[in-house]
Order: sequence, then structure tokens, then C-alpha cells
Amino acid sequence: MCWIGGRMAKKLHSELLQKVMNAPVNLYFDVTPVGKLLGNFTSDIGRTDRAFFWHVNWVLDSVIDCIIKISIAVYFSPLMLIAVAINCFFLWQLHIFTKTGKEECARVAKKQEKSIHTHFSETYDGLTLIRAFKKQDEFIEDLYKIQNDRLKCQIYEDSCHWYFQVRLFFLSNGMFCCSSLLCIYLRGTIAPLWVALLFQ
Repeated sequence: MCWIGGRMAKKLHSELLQKVMNAPVNLYFDVTPVGKLLGNFTSDIGRTDRAFFWHVNWVLDSVIDCIIKISIAVYFSPLMLIAVAINCFFLWQLHIFTKTGKEECARVAKKQEKSIHTHFSETYDGLTLIRAFKKQDEFIEDLYKIQNDRLKCQIYEDSCHWYFQVRLFFLSNGMFCCSSLLCIYLRGTIAPLWVALLFQ
């Protein structure tokens, strides 16, 4: 993962630098704020480096854990395949229902975060002119407005995640109930060890 992440960051930085250096001055540099350029080379690449390892390890850990538990449950009783299939169907429908909302909230939040970096960088670069014309209050109010918009996006994004987690909790409880009913139905024919593994 370290080797793949290093190659990915190096390639991303090289391609981004090459595109920027070869961009036309009148169509790109004259209309692109300096803060956006700095954000692309610092925050975006840094966020990619940090998020890559965490997300890949989290996905692998979750997938392996899920496969092991489902394998134990199916080995314990093939009837659990029915509950697994029903659970996977509802999980897929839930993912489709919440996917668009989460993606849009993340996109708008990222855009607002870039706006904050751009505004701060441009304010810092033009601080002498801002103070010369006594426009400090206007720039402070603009920054507060951008921050409020960013926090609103964060609230909606967190709401989407919590909605998905609560529904996922209900699905896991349904799976737990199916396992409990199956153990009650097959009582006296299964060993306690398999029951312990199933509820692990």
C-alpha cells in the first residue's frame, strides 16, 4: 500500500504540474485564482495521500470480516443464504437511495472548502490594498458567509451518513433476529460452539 500510494501521489503531482505548466496564460492563469492553484497542489494531493491508505485498509478489513462471518453462518446452516440474499438486496437498495445525496453533498462541501482556501489566499496576497481602501469588514463578512455555507454542507453530508448507518443497523438487527430464530428452530441439533461462532 505504501508503494502504490507513493507511485499514485508522484504520478498525480507530475501530471498536474505538467498540465498547469503547459496551460495557456490568457485562458488559465489570467482567470484562475492563485488560491485554487495552491489548493490543487497542496490540499487535494495531501488529502488523496491520506485518504487512500485509510479507505483501502478499511474496505479490505470490512470485506474480509464480512466474508468470514457469512462463510461461518452458511457453513453452520445453508438456510442462512436466504437471509443473506434478502439482506444484500435491501442493502443494495439503500445504497442506491443514498448514493446521489452523499455524492452531491461531498461535491458541494469540497467546492466550499476550496472557496475558503481561495478567499484566504487572495485576501492574504492583497492585504495591503484591502487595508488601504478600508475593506477589511467586507472581506471578513465574505469569509464568514463561505464558512457558514461550508458548515451547512457538512451538516447535510453527516445527515446522509447517519441515515445510512441507522438503516444499516436495522438490517444487521434483522440478520441477528434471523440467526436467533434459526438457532431456536434447530435447538438440540447444533453444538453450542457453532452458535457462539454464528453470533460472533
